[in-house]
Amino acid sequence: MTAATGRMYQTFVEQATILAYLDVFLACAIFSFMFIPLSLFFSPVKAAGQAGGHFAT
Repeated sequence: MTAATGRMYQTFVEQATILAYLDVFLACAIFSFMFIPLSLFFSPVKAAGQAGGHFAT
């Protein structure tokens, strides 16, 4: 009976590990996709005819 209990526990731990991995993967995917639109706000905008950060002399 202890061998069966040990095998059930091993299966339980394997399934819990896979589910935890999937949860972390899903969280990382959601986090990444949330920052795609946010990165569009940081695109460089330059004034016409001037290089960014330099004054025309």
